Amino acid sequence: MLDIWLQAENNEIHHVSALLPSLDWAGGLLGVRLCLRPKDLEALYRELSYSQIWCMSIF
Repeated sequence: MLDIWLQAENNEIHHVSALLPSLDWAGGLLGVRLCLRPKDLEALYRELSYSQIWCMSIF
């Protein structure tokens, strides 16, 4: 997970409006939490395994 904090004032609401959960926000800090996940976890493991084997073969 990745937490991002943005500082935005009332006159900058057009920059952050898509992130606001409600219209009660009055400016200031705005927190966003991102969770990045692979679409295909098995494919990710396979690619990692192939990469490890390849790296070991060149050393």
